[in-house]
Amino acid sequence: MLFGRDAPRPGELVIGIITDIQDHGLYLRLLEYDKTAYVPLRELERGVVRSPRQHYRINQTVVAKVFRTRKRIYIDASLRRVAPKEVQAKLSYWRKLNRSAHLARLIAEKLETDWKFVVENIYAPMIEYYETPFDGLEDALIRGKHVLEECGVPKEYVDVVYEVARENILIRKQRMRFTLEITTLAPDGIIRIKRALLEALRDFQDITVKYESGPRYTVWVEGFEKSIIRNRMNEFTKKVETLLMSMPDAKKYKTTIRLAQ
Repeated sequence: MLFGRDAPRPGELVIGIITDIQDHGLYLRLLEYDKTAYVPLRELERGVVRSPRQHYRINQTVVAKVFRTRKRIYIDASLRRVAPKEVQAKLSYWRKLNRSAHLARLIAEKLETDWKFVVENIYAPMIEYYETPFDGLEDALIRGKHVLEECGVPKEYVDVVYEVARENILIRKQRMRFTLEITTLAPDGIIRIKRALLEALRDFQDITVKYESGPRYTVWVEGFEKSIIRNRMNEFTKKVETLLMSMPDAKKYKTTIRLAQ
């Protein structure tokens, strides 16, 4: 309903529950589409599988890749064509969809309507910008409720949607560690470095710095997303470099700053 599809496409990853195990393969109930898919014996694993019952069990949840569909009814899928990283990504995606469904019901209660109305009028615009509605709600909590309006949620629903998200989603900050290597041959080098770091930290309240041993400094950066944290670290590094290089005879004293890998 959310994505306007009632059957998976070839190449798509799907979540399935094993409903039947035969000597020739498995049958899966696809949770996202409420359809049945067949996994032939040769598509179970890369090695030789002689007895599927020794490797799989009824009601087991698996991630499969659709490789053929016929008349939108018959669906053939594979387990061996799915990489471990794809399994983890798909399971994470499925959990977010489930959280989205739960929040849709809560929003519907607040608006005194049904969850289908929420999907069609609130969630549908959001998936033009986000992988799942849950991602959009998280982003709104991080950046502000204006995010909801910007991605097309009707203004009259924004406050209610934001309130439900705030009451039911816990946003945890992440803390990442980096190492800066700062060198200079200036006789007052330690003073210069300390001055540059302290001045830069005035503009970066989410960053802390600890001296380890010359020329290495440990830098801790807090944020909600790893990409944003890395960008903040790059900005901080450039700021410190600008301050150091603006000091007298910086090039003469071979002043350098490097973000260690």
